[in-house]
Amino acid sequence: MPVAAGISLAYKLRGENDRISIGAFGDGAANQGQMFEAINMAKIWKLPTLFMLENNHYAMGTATERHSMSGDTFYNRYTHLKGIWVDCTDTFLLREVMRNVKAYMCAHQEPM
Repeated sequence: MPVAAGISLAYKLRGENDRISIGAFGDGAANQGQMFEAINMAKIWKLPTLFMLENNHYAMGTATERHSMSGDTFYNRYTHLKGIWVDCTDTFLLREVMRNVKAYMCAHQEPM
């Protein structure tokens, strides 16, 4: 996630306001300190970074309820980011959500 925030910083410094960076991670990585650091920097510096979490309910074989105190509602864990839950098995829905997310992020220059 720090790399995704760094790419967004490069876009911002170049004036490429029509681009966003997407960083994908799993539910196990959601508890790592680097996640909070990257999100904090992206929010403070208003970087258009999309933090995309794939929740398969296991982290290295450990069930979510055993590795996360907040359960499986990761999309609203990072309270300073707008979070949405999307069923990614519906590719047409995902395409429309991503179009809207990109438009929002480019207009507001902030992470999600």
